Amino acid sequence: MRTAIVLALLVLAVVVAPAAHAVDTQRCGSVRVDRTLRPDPDADFGAFAIRARNTACRRARRLASIYVRNPRSDATAPRRIGRWRCTARTIDDQVQRVRCRLGERRVSFRNVLPSG
Repeated sequence: MRTAIVLALLVLAVVVAPAAHAVDTQRCGSVRVDRTLRPDPDADFGAFAIRARNTACRRARRLASIYVRNPRSDATAPRRIGRWRCTARTIDDQVQRVRCRLGERRVSFRNVLPSG
């Protein structure tokens, strides 16, 4: 009887443990800006495909907006926005893949840069 109870508890622990460590990933839309980096809902530039893991979409969009609206001359150098650490990798002529992290929290997005 004890063996059956111990086995049942072990099976329950194996089934419940992955659910306790499930990652909360959300798709958060985009933050669009015009050529002068002002907000514009119809623009072709800005942060697209924003994803947030273990943080709220509102915070992820705000972080992406700050990143996009404050460009640096060395676009791929790691940078900090508050306590968040962000890195970028150029994947096309005017497109970067940006990843930001703060502890277990993650935000990622595609940064489409205005030309010239």
